[in-house]
Amino acid sequence: MASFRKYVSKILGGFQCVVGVLVSIFAYVIYASAPVREELSINKGEVTLFMFVFLVFGVFSMVSGMISLREKC
Repeated sequence: MASFRKYVSKILGGFQCVVGVLVSIFAYVIYASAPVREELSINKGEVTLFMFVFLVFGVFSMVSGMISLREKC
């Protein structure tokens, strides 16, 4: 049972890391691409707020995933 738990923990940890990286990339795309901002109806003044929120979520997701990957069951 412990090996199954460790296996699931590694899969979920890896998934969390991938989600964190993708959210961080999305934050950069919002910053760098005016057509994306226009499509999502984000004003130029709100870009920093969206970047901050997405980067905080991405960092916490990556850290949580790394902790899950390194955890010993």
